[in-house]
Amino acid sequence: MFVIIQAKFATTSLSQKSVRLCTVDREHSSAKSKLVEVRRREVMDPINAEVRNGDDVPISQFWEFRFVPYCEDVVELTGRPRMKASTMRSYRQLWNQHLKGHFDSASLQTYQAKTGTRFLQSLTAKQGKSVVKHVKSLGRAIFKLAVRDEILQHNPWNDVLMPDDVIEPEETAHYTKEEAEKIIAALKARLDCQLIMAFACYLGLRPNEIAALKWEDFVGDDVRIQRGVVRGIVDTPKTEDSIASLPVIPQVKALLVAWKKKSGNPSVGYVFSSRRGTPVDLHNMVARTIRPTLKKAKLEFKGLYAGRRGAATLVIEVTGNAAVAQALLRHASMKTTLDAYAKVIGKAAFKTGMQAVSEAIATKNT
Repeated sequence: MFVIIQAKFATTSLSQKSVRLCTVDREHSSAKSKLVEVRRREVMDPINAEVRNGDDVPISQFWEFRFVPYCEDVVELTGRPRMKASTMRSYRQLWNQHLKGHFDSASLQTYQAKTGTRFLQSLTAKQGKSVVKHVKSLGRAIFKLAVRDEILQHNPWNDVLMPDDVIEPEETAHYTKEEAEKIIAALKARLDCQLIMAFACYLGLRPNEIAALKWEDFVGDDVRIQRGVVRGIVDTPKTEDSIASLPVIPQVKALLVAWKKKSGNPSVGYVFSSRRGTPVDLHNMVARTIRPTLKKAKLEFKGLYAGRRGAATLVIEVTGNAAVAQALLRHASMKTTLDAYAKVIGKAAFKTGMQAVSEAIATKNT
């Protein structure tokens, strides 16, 4: 058996070629092993170095033979691919649905910023702001690599303009404190579902983080968020800032203790486990249990992410400090917390907050 690599990048005309790297043995056990990666680079680097300014490289071939392999390269320092599997799925979806047809037979050297601006404008008829922004981001990333490879001197997508009339996303839903309490109460027959909703509504955890929780993540009154699961693939969380310890408030801990006891007091393994010992599929739990139960109780299910948004809003209402919400949601930017997650503060909370401001001012002036 041999490990085969595709040496796919050549000069003016990109072509596909198979190169035998090595035989499979203990030190070369898979295509992802370090020694195989070193050998792969020895083969690929001279080939990639042949492409320089002036070569007419089709964008579609650059995507397939250079950009995708670059993103999926295993970084020696981390032992992980340069881009997460979930990111690559998103990239491929954007490429297949939007950019593949747009770039068609265009080349890196002939592409102009005005072409990209017109293309993004054409998307506004059917796509919202989020999709258009992601398309622009991927287009910029593709050409950025071409600049790095010295195929281009300037990235035209840096000058591509976002449309002025792009469709703004609809207001996202969130649970109020009262709604969260009613939902958790309605799920009393399913302790696991109660705990899932508590993690979302009170700790602001993402659904993929909830599904990937392990019993060993809980130490004392804290929980360490350090992984997520997307489509069955367990990986690190969305960003480095997402890796953090959060305090488990009593309302959550009570449900956690009860669920642990019901589960046989395990010390390791997934908190919500399938029969195979893998993370549970939350989509199935929502479809089969949570949504029908809440419908029967005449309560609206707005999605698990609505719990995360509600948690941020509740924290700001109670503390009056958006920085606490930012820390809870583990955002690198306060703007993300306020723009996308913190919802309208209730009138009573706003009035209480302003009263506190008035008292603080009065105290300071006495």
